[in-house]
Amino acid sequence: MRNLNAVLMLLATSVAAQEPPRAPRPAQAPMVPAAPMTPMAPMTPMAPMPSHPPMPAHPAMPPEPAWELLDGQQGRRTTSEIVREQARIQSERARELSEMAREQARMQSEMAREQGRMAQEMAREQSQRAQEIAREQSRMAVEMAREGFLLAPRSGAAQGFGPAIGQSFGINTNITPQFGGTMALLPSRPPTSWAQGDPADSLWRAANDVMTKGDYRKASALFKELPQKHPYSAYAADAMYWSAHALYRVGTTPDLQDALQVLEQLKSKYPNSRLRGSQTDVASLQMRIAGVLNTRGQGGSDIVKRALASGGNVCDGEEQQIRSAALNALMQTDPDAAVQYAEKMLAKKDDCSKDMRRNAVFLIGNKRDPALVKILISVAKTDPAIDVRQTAVSYLGRMPGDEALAALEEFAKSSDEQQIQREAIQALARNASPRARAGIKALVERNDVAETLRISALDALDPERSTQEDVAWLQSLYGKVESSRIRSRIISAMARIGGQQNEKWFTTLANNENEAIDVRIEALRRAGQSMEISALGRLYDQTGQRQLRYELVRQLGSRKEPESIDKLGDIAKSGTDPEVRKRAIDALSNKKDERAVKLLLSLIDRP
Repeated sequence: MRNLNAVLMLLATSVAAQEPPRAPRPAQAPMVPAAPMTPMAPMTPMAPMPSHPPMPAHPAMPPEPAWELLDGQQGRRTTSEIVREQARIQSERARELSEMAREQARMQSEMAREQGRMAQEMAREQSQRAQEIAREQSRMAVEMAREGFLLAPRSGAAQGFGPAIGQSFGINTNITPQFGGTMALLPSRPPTSWAQGDPADSLWRAANDVMTKGDYRKASALFKELPQKHPYSAYAADAMYWSAHALYRVGTTPDLQDALQVLEQLKSKYPNSRLRGSQTDVASLQMRIAGVLNTRGQGGSDIVKRALASGGNVCDGEEQQIRSAALNALMQTDPDAAVQYAEKMLAKKDDCSKDMRRNAVFLIGNKRDPALVKILISVAKTDPAIDVRQTAVSYLGRMPGDEALAALEEFAKSSDEQQIQREAIQALARNASPRARAGIKALVERNDVAETLRISALDALDPERSTQEDVAWLQSLYGKVESSRIRSRIISAMARIGGQQNEKWFTTLANNENEAIDVRIEALRRAGQSMEISALGRLYDQTGQRQLRYELVRQLGSRKEPESIDKLGDIAKSGTDPEVRKRAIDALSNKKDERAVKLLLSLIDRP
């Protein structure tokens, strides 16, 4: 407080010293005192209290001046000056704070720009790295394809692929188990922990985390450690499986041999255990490991023989995927060789090669060579897998020449399987040739063809390839068919084609009281989006069908034109069907328009 007083006194003194001398105040008549006043003794500074010794002056502060008694006017002016000085100091401080805030914002903006630049650089680097990885994978796939498909086997062993796969190309192998069962894919990661009270729970979590990160050798060691420390743990059997799984991912020959040993120990130590995970299968993993060892010349060992025998009808799904990738890569570098081996793959009929056969159809179909049409027709007729046959039928629609179209027409008419018939119809509809369009129309017009197939043909019509001739045919067909479902599909096909001619036809149908109400509603639904608001209003006034009026109110509610609000307001105010009026009110409430709000208010305030 003493220092504050000193500052205030200093400011007052400095301000007073800068003021010009004042003129002397005019003399006033002296007042006669009631009694003579004793002159006041001059004020002396107060001595400091003993308990509080005087504080030393601030080094930068001038000596504290003694307070003098100021008259009332001088005191008021000096105080005003002090207040202004304080305001000035506060203003300067505020400016300083504002400058600091602007500087901080500028620095943050620069940091944000720098972070954005760094993020872009990282993204570019990651993109470049991903492209490099993709190119490397493609190169490796091509090499695998050439190794597996084009080179002769060494020492009688299939190079690059499993034994049975090698046999499919005439490659002799030491052991050739029969495939044809389940397509097996190894699980991508261990299951999450499921026995939180188990003493090995934390070790399972740690091993799982390492496995997920791809450190397979360390993960194998952790999983192996678990049953050694906790042989009765709920995780023990699964840990042995995942230890072998991790060794398989490492993939060296000694690691693969160790993995087979671990799996045999698992089967003997925990014979009744059920491993968690739908794809966690000991026999499948054994089969896969043994297949790799077999291709590396290790097929003669007893443990590999036992593993191959235990595989049964399990198919190595991952190997099939790799082979498909290799064939795709080969298609990019040597299409003729890829097609040649695709034809050989199509000769196989087992379940394990199903995906490969479908991929082979894809490669052959994309060649669009008329000489390959017979191969696709044969696959469409004889392949045991329905999805492979469907793929062949689909690609027939892309092949040039009448031979493919004739086959599609035959499949559409006489196939015993509706899936094949629908695929043939869709393939014909996608084909731009006049013969294909004529075949679709002939199929729709036949009364002896199942209704579902006729509907499929109508649904498959491509609006982008439709002509006015197609529009006239559909309008003519509508008058010939009796099925309401087929009529509805004709309306849908007309709506996809669009055009003013169709809109007029839809309007005629909607106004035709001899038509079924569902047909009229369907026609109005298709035409109402483009009909003039006045036409919708006239149709509303003309019809007496509540369901049709419901649809008209819905159409008016979805339109953006101001006239739609006028018609809805008219229906809400003067309509005689309360249910229709309620729907008109709902449509107005969804308009989000001031005019609609005023109309609703007028309904409330009306007398």
